[in-house]
Amino acid sequence: MGTRPCIVKSSGLLVNLNEETLQILINVANLNKESSRRVKVEVFDWTFNIPIEVPITSFNGPEITPGDGGPITIHAQNGAVFATDFLDDMLILVYEVRVTFFDCDDNVLVTSNGLSKINGGNVPGQTVLDTDFRTLD
Repeated sequence: MGTRPCIVKSSGLLVNLNEETLQILINVANLNKESSRRVKVEVFDWTFNIPIEVPITSFNGPEITPGDGGPITIHAQNGAVFATDFLDDMLILVYEVRVTFFDCDDNVLVTSNGLSKINGGNVPGQTVLDTDFRTLD
């Protein structure tokens, strides 16, 4: 497995002006039938116009193996869930989700959702589908 980033994708800056978001949830699915994929997911708070990393937790595969905050290996035909801690005490008005692929991004799907502190559902305007993630140079 590679140690140097192959591709980095970004959600772009997402605005949370109504302060409704309680948690940011990122799902990564490796649809490849034969090969593992190594990824690192990061969330940055851009509220003050500089990227401040937000702590996240990851859970990988059907055994829901917790990650250590670093890159994780997602085995063939498995998924991983990444989530920020509950953001009750943080005021994040602008944030970004960034996914670094260390092997390749073939047959890997990424989605991101802002979850509401009001009802636990998706916050309108804070869902980023796989096709909406942009590759960074």
